[in-house]
Amino acid sequence: MALLPIHQIRSRLTRRFGRRTLPDGRLRPETFQTSDGTRLAGWYGAPAGTAATIILCHGVPGDKRDMAGLAVALMDAGFGVLAFDFRGWGDSDRTSITLGHREVEDVFAAVRCAQHQAEGRSHIGIVGLSMGAAAAIVAAAQTPAIEAVVADSGYARLDQTVERATRRFLGPLGSLATRRVRRLGERLIGAPLASVAPVGAIAGISPRPVLIIHGKQDRLTDVGDAYALYRACGEPKALWIVDGAGHARTRRVCPEEYDRRVIGFFKRHLALTT
Repeated sequence: MALLPIHQIRSRLTRRFGRRTLPDGRLRPETFQTSDGTRLAGWYGAPAGTAATIILCHGVPGDKRDMAGLAVALMDAGFGVLAFDFRGWGDSDRTSITLGHREVEDVFAAVRCAQHQAEGRSHIGIVGLSMGAAAAIVAAAQTPAIEAVVADSGYARLDQTVERATRRFLGPLGSLATRRVRRLGERLIGAPLASVAPVGAIAGISPRPVLIIHGKQDRLTDVGDAYALYRACGEPKALWIVDGAGHARTRRVCPEEYDRRVIGFFKRHLALTT
């Protein structure tokens, strides 16, 4: 029997062992489609009278449950939320994972879903984690419907991240393997790795606000990527480097401060009530 890619193994285990359980009674299952017909699964919840919805974009490997704690905190603060599984993950359709290339279309679909649920009355913010941050940045630069962005542990350029990770984890052999790994990555996503470059897109978000968060001890996406994104970003912008946090572990290191900063950011920039 052929070996399955790790994302397919995780996806099958997710379905078999019932990780679809809702983490909060205010959430309900939601499904929607991308422009290429991919079915995405999510959770949607909106407190009565809210006029702001936050879209939550998980990282890789991962699914919407990784964003459950933040979803609950946001609802407690009066925001609506839409957390969803990117293509190929969780309960969404099994399809190719492209590390931020086609996932931008998933974000656009989530925006349309949030607008539909609120009948066009809701302001929309977004939180992206790792690959979700990359997709959120590129999508926000292309649609004014996303009015505020939190990008956590995102990479500036996918090609540089892949090359750095290869050298870091393979040691002396890394330099020899980078070209082969890059070719494999480009076959996986169906596009040049250099085409996934949030650092080249982020300036297009201004004058909408951006909060960049990154772990100081991130060994997968270098903290230098956060500084590169911050330099390229227009105003208004903010940067928070979390000491002691590895890749996509910022909220785990300081959950109370994380929620305070993220919720405060959205309260400053999005209207909560009509």
